Amino acid sequence: MVDQTRESHDSGTYWKPVISFTDQHGNTVTFQPGVGGTGYELPTGREVPVVYLADDPEKVKVDMRRFTTSQALYLLFFGLILLSVAVAILTSSWLG
Repeated sequence: MVDQTRESHDSGTYWKPVISFTDQHGNTVTFQPGVGGTGYELPTGREVPVVYLADDPEKVKVDMRRFTTSQALYLLFFGLILLSVAVAILTSSWLG
């Protein structure tokens, strides 16, 4: 079940989802997704799919494309930057 919390940053103010669910042992777990901002809003009261480790329900993620895709894109972006730096270093050492 989704609730909201208001967050203010230098770039502005936005609402970030606060999600609660009941794990397999009947315990209520509340968390905020690692990503937020424009495009990540969820309506209050909405039910959303979550995935979590059975032995550690505090390690949880929202199982929706816009939440999982963004994390993969960040990793891809930083991986490409590191690859570009490595290629630049190797190329300059071969030319020098």
